[in-house]
Amino acid sequence: MNPTTQKEAEIIAAYKQFWAANLSSDMETFASFLVDDFSIIGSAKGETFFSRKDSIAFYSATGEELKDKAELRNRNISVQAVEEHIVILHELCDLYVLMDNGWIFYGHTRISCVMKQIEGEWKAVHQHASFPDHRTEEGRQLATEKIEQENLALKEAVQRRTAELEHKNKELEIEAALERIRAVAMGMNSPEDLIEITKVQFTELQQLGFRDMRNALIGIFHDKKDHFTDYDYSDICGGNITEIPIHGNIIIERAIKRMKSASDVFTEFVVEGQDMLEWKAFRQKNGEYDDPRIKNADSLYYYFYSVNNGIVGISTFKRISTAELDILKKFRNVFDLAYKRYLDISKAAAQAQEVRIEMALERVRSRTMAMQHSNELADTAAVLFQQIKELGFQTWSCGFFTWQKNDMVEAWMGADSGGLLPPMQIPYKKEPTHHDIYNASITGATSHVKIWQGEALQEHYKFLRTIPSVEDAIQLLEHSGLTMPDKQCYYAGFFEQGYLLLITKEPDNGLEELSRRFAKVFEQTYTRFLDLQKAESQTREAQIELSLERIRAKVTAMKASADLLDIVVTMRNEFVSLGHEANYFWHMRWLPDIYEKAMTSGDGSRIGNVMSLPRHIHGDIPLIANWENSSEPTVVYPMDTEAAIAYVIKMIDLGDFIQVDPNAPTLDDIRHIGGLTFIMARTTHGEIGYSLPGSIDQPPADGIATLVRFAAVFDLAYRRFEDLKSSERQIREGQIELALERVRARTMAMQHSDELADASFVLDSQVRSLGIQTRGCAFNIYGDNESTEWFSSAAAMLPAYITPREDFFKRAYDAGQAGEAMYIEEFAGAVCKAHYDYLLTIPVMGDALRDMIAAGLSFPETQIDHATFFKYGYLLFITLEPVPDAHEVFIRFAKVFEQTYTRFLDLQKAEAQALRAEQDLIEIKEARKKAEATLVELRGTQKQLIQAEKMASLGELTAGIAHEIQNPLNFVNNFSEVSNELLAEMNIELDKGEIVEAKAIASDIKSNLEKINQHGKRADAIVKGMLQHSQSAKGQKQPTDINALCDEYLRLSYHGIRAKDKSFNATLKTDFDDSIGKLNLIPQDMGRVIMNLLTNAFYAVNEKAQHAARNPSPQTVYQPTVSISTKQYPDKIEIKVSDNGGGIAPNIVDKIFQPFFTTKPTGQGTGLGLSLSYDIAKAHDGELTLETHVDEGSTFTLNLPAH
Repeated sequence: MNPTTQKEAEIIAAYKQFWAANLSSDMETFASFLVDDFSIIGSAKGETFFSRKDSIAFYSATGEELKDKAELRNRNISVQAVEEHIVILHELCDLYVLMDNGWIFYGHTRISCVMKQIEGEWKAVHQHASFPDHRTEEGRQLATEKIEQENLALKEAVQRRTAELEHKNKELEIEAALERIRAVAMGMNSPEDLIEITKVQFTELQQLGFRDMRNALIGIFHDKKDHFTDYDYSDICGGNITEIPIHGNIIIERAIKRMKSASDVFTEFVVEGQDMLEWKAFRQKNGEYDDPRIKNADSLYYYFYSVNNGIVGISTFKRISTAELDILKKFRNVFDLAYKRYLDISKAAAQAQEVRIEMALERVRSRTMAMQHSNELADTAAVLFQQIKELGFQTWSCGFFTWQKNDMVEAWMGADSGGLLPPMQIPYKKEPTHHDIYNASITGATSHVKIWQGEALQEHYKFLRTIPSVEDAIQLLEHSGLTMPDKQCYYAGFFEQGYLLLITKEPDNGLEELSRRFAKVFEQTYTRFLDLQKAESQTREAQIELSLERIRAKVTAMKASADLLDIVVTMRNEFVSLGHEANYFWHMRWLPDIYEKAMTSGDGSRIGNVMSLPRHIHGDIPLIANWENSSEPTVVYPMDTEAAIAYVIKMIDLGDFIQVDPNAPTLDDIRHIGGLTFIMARTTHGEIGYSLPGSIDQPPADGIATLVRFAAVFDLAYRRFEDLKSSERQIREGQIELALERVRARTMAMQHSDELADASFVLDSQVRSLGIQTRGCAFNIYGDNESTEWFSSAAAMLPAYITPREDFFKRAYDAGQAGEAMYIEEFAGAVCKAHYDYLLTIPVMGDALRDMIAAGLSFPETQIDHATFFKYGYLLFITLEPVPDAHEVFIRFAKVFEQTYTRFLDLQKAEAQALRAEQDLIEIKEARKKAEATLVELRGTQKQLIQAEKMASLGELTAGIAHEIQNPLNFVNNFSEVSNELLAEMNIELDKGEIVEAKAIASDIKSNLEKINQHGKRADAIVKGMLQHSQSAKGQKQPTDINALCDEYLRLSYHGIRAKDKSFNATLKTDFDDSIGKLNLIPQDMGRVIMNLLTNAFYAVNEKAQHAARNPSPQTVYQPTVSISTKQYPDKIEIKVSDNGGGIAPNIVDKIFQPFFTTKPTGQGTGLGLSLSYDIAKAHDGELTLETHVDEGSTFTLNLPAH
């Protein structure tokens, strides 16, 4: 069925589009018309394909032949239907082609094409095209006669031309070869392209029949150089460019000399025999490429033309023929052309390279001038290295080296990334290569070249790898894939401060000059770097000094010792403002057993953690322990994650935290940052430091240097801190002394023990005035089985109440009896409630507590009771919070109260004694009895005081006083008896009426009464004088005549021991320095010291006298002697008490000043006399020492400050 007109038009349109794509080489459209099994039989030879793939491959490859160069004209197309969707198209047309800018008729064309409709589109299934045979006439199929005629004519023409062609063929081949060489020569773009000339030369000569060729070569001579460049090519070794020394081989020297004699010389020579062996050795020494063919070769033949400043030729293993020699000579002109082209290109390349070099130098200069900071040196150096690389030089590495002190050179080598590797320190005098470079530099050379390989190069790298920084750099290079070369060339260009080093694997003639030129530019760079570095150093120094000055200003503004922590915060802020990194900043004070550490918060705005740490926390870390025991100013302690976590856990477990930072890093935070690094600097009292995240072996050195300078300023802060601390201690001491004095004054003013309630109120108020927040204070005075307590608080003052010796009161009592200075018990929670439940059972106290509850108040859930002991009981201080700083104050209050309470008791006794003495004087008849009672009471008091703690010397004093009172009392007794007798006589005379006699007797009685009155007043004066002495100054220092004091207590102590033992006698010696003025001291305390020393001396000589009496010796008569002397020195006053007693055994000399140690029998000494004396001497800034010899005696020396 024939297709409709519309369908036929559609098919023809698709067919024409198919051919249009073919003729325009639109392969994408063309391929879209082909089915997979498309087949074609075309008009061209070999244009037969049976697949879409092969068809597309052919037409893609030949498309350019038809594109825009072929047209189908006069087209006659018909369509024949085969099946419903398959048709055959027949076309007759003329093919025209574009030639010489005109369309030429190519031939009549017949085309058949089978197309199939697939999914609505027409596709080509098969196509055939052909040209009709123009030789066949109309009506015939073959033109055999015409073909035969044409063949005969062709044979004749071939025979005629064969002779001509064979004759000319060789010339054409030679000319073609020369033309190809000319083409390559004209296509040269760089001097290195000469190798292509040698390649085409070698190939063309082979094509022309040359056999046994080794290579084709071109040699270029260089002015003022001792070598020439050899370009050669062979089919075995390929192209090679080699620098060959002109000298070193006689054959080469002769050949070059001849070739240089003229610009058109042709020469040929053979190398054989011994010359061949020497040539091979010379070639190997020169490091030329390996040619396996010459190993067994016995001879080589060279054929050369000289061309201006070079040579062109070949080398062969056999001599060439005369014909080949003629051919080679014809190559001369084309070689000359190649050489001229080489010169032109070399000159142009040299000019272009010079421009590139100048541009590269200018880029380096520009980058140098653009440097604003010294840290841009690396960037500028990187630009320099990059410029060298872009100039086309095959450098293996580049670097610059600067001379340093201590025979070191600092090396900065370029990295593959474009930057610089970390600097390396190389001892150039220990390394031959750099030492050679150094020696060359000091001779004034501008450059130095060294080429080396093999074992020498390996030894060079072996030495370099012993330097840690160099080894690290080499490892970086190796990790980046770079291997150490077997051969290296060093090109060093010198500048004022060092040298620029270019390293290649092979020699390069241009690099020596390049290194000189770039070194000069880099000298500008490095000079600018030094200038910037100096300027930055000055600026940085100014910044640091400004920071230090701000810290100093902060130090100067310190008002209290607590401000030291503000200095730590200021230092951290200043440190960070200087551009250093620091997370936490701290100050740590090294004490004998602990560290006191205060560290900032993470943001540095405040102090975070404040703690004390045991010393072994760092003693267990050898690095830090060794540093602390050294004199090194700094130490760096990097910790990986596990070490950092272990350290923090240890710090938390062992630290005593006074203040805790709620935002301190957690263990997970430490894991996240990968550990910690501590950087510490030594101070006069410990350290300051800061931390960095992660484990960093080498933190920035400038940060460490700044830290050292901060440490010096912090020492100033610490001295200020110590001064403020001292001032605060003095102020605090003054406050404490004032509070103690107020308590002392109130206690001394007591007339009755009931006033202890008022005293407890004063005590509580004075403790509060010291900033110690107490809930209340109390005096607890021991009884036999219970105690009496007086309690006061800010809210109330309770009457005296009895505390049973149980519960807390029992525990406090036991602690005091055990000799403890303080007993502390904390009550919390249920324990505190139970304690108050118990207190409610105590009369008076319970009532007060119930009243408190009734008033709406409640008991505390926690309280701390502090009991500080004295001779007669303890003081009780109740606080709601721990007050460790107040413990010493509590103890001092107890000591003061002990003194005042003792004096209160003494005053009560003294007042009673004075009252009895006055009654004796008024009532003469009862005077003796009361005086004896007083004496008995004083002796009883003496015995009691001997056993009392810290008051053993009072007995001796009392005995002395009793002796002094005894003398006037004896007069009172005697004159009383006489007066009684005279009264009896007077009564008798009155009875007799002898008024005159009675009046005379009355006059005698009056005289006796006056004497009784006189001696009574003397006793009264003694008692009042001692009372006045006891009450004077109330423990305050006052000007005192030390000589009078010594003399008085010598007399009192002597009479004291005489009162105990009437048989005792001793020689008393005094030697007082009259030049001594009055000393500022506490007379009663110093009197106690002198009394103790004299009493001990009298005891010692008495013991020895009794021993001598029990063991008499006719040879020696012992005379007890005690002496006391004073002497003034420029800086001290010396008081000596000496005896000639039995001395003190050496093994107990070190113990005599210890509390409760005594050499006397039990009951005769408390062991507190010398201990108290030693403490009183220290309190007066004095010193008490002993010199003793067994059986010879002892001397106690008391040294007091002269002022």
